[in-house]
Amino acid sequence: MPFSIRLGRRGKKLKKVKYILMSYKAILIEKDQVAVNYNKDLNEQPNTSLKKIALPKVNDNFARYMDLIKNNILFLVCDSLKEELKYAYKSSCKIQMLDSISNIIKICKGTYNTHFQWFARLLSNHIEGIITHAIYKVTNGKFEGINQRIKTLRRKCYGLPKDLYFFLKLMHESRKIVQGHLNSTFF
Repeated sequence: MPFSIRLGRRGKKLKKVKYILMSYKAILIEKDQVAVNYNKDLNEQPNTSLKKIALPKVNDNFARYMDLIKNNILFLVCDSLKEELKYAYKSSCKIQMLDSISNIIKICKGTYNTHFQWFARLLSNHIEGIITHAIYKVTNGKFEGINQRIKTLRRKCYGLPKDLYFFLKLMHESRKIVQGHLNSTFF
């Protein structure tokens, strides 16, 4: 049975709210303002027989967001954690980031929710690596990209008679990447 049917009226409030909960308040307010302007422009257009029927945009994202936060304490905690994480990752000072992450861990432990407890443990276990991001700002994105290219090449080279050919292809492609001659048709 779908989640919204089991919850009844409360479930209808939770339909299509993932975007609203994942967005920042400023973005929701901006989207609502764009929808209001669009609807105003739509109403001001003259009615002609050639005019396509346009549906008005919904402009209640921020109101739904505030209603969800008001009615559910866990959504409020998620919102405060989202803001605190944003602040922490913008920090370039190790001590500031440590304070922010420690605050997040305290908030998560204070909820007594199993998911927040798991997140607190995750942050506690990896706190050193998270805090080094304040100094070095290094991500593993390039390594993940290289691994993805190797996997793609491995799929394309399936059936080569010897592993040596695969490694030669791999070396050839890596030279392309280093020299900057990577075109849109990779591999």
